[in-house]
Amino acid sequence: MASIVIRDLPEHVVSGLEERAATEGKSREVWLREQLTALASAPVVRKTYALRAFKEGVNGGTLQIARWPDGSVEIVKQYRVNAAVLPIRELVIPLMQHNEPGDREAAMHLLRQHYDQVFETTV
Repeated sequence: MASIVIRDLPEHVVSGLEERAATEGKSREVWLREQLTALASAPVVRKTYALRAFKEGVNGGTLQIARWPDGSVEIVKQYRVNAAVLPIRELVIPLMQHNEPGDREAAMHLLRQHYDQVFETTV
């Protein structure tokens, strides 16, 4: 297991952490380990990203949807998107606009149901 050392914490921060741990009947180390584990396990919410989806073949196409820092969502690229994918696109856009924990993953899952390759990229 790895170790993390944090230096130069103000005394009131350390005492506040000890108090929180004590209210749960845990040592500061155990409580902090649990808090860090929960934090690292939580979904990451990105303010700016794009989802790209590709499908090969006769019914293939490309779709790229971007989420900008102001929360707006835009179809950046759309090439040979067939009619069957349009309802999925309309479900993905509100998820990207809402942008709560798990929304980005849900949008990617929807796209993966209809595209061969789906990945996240920067905008």
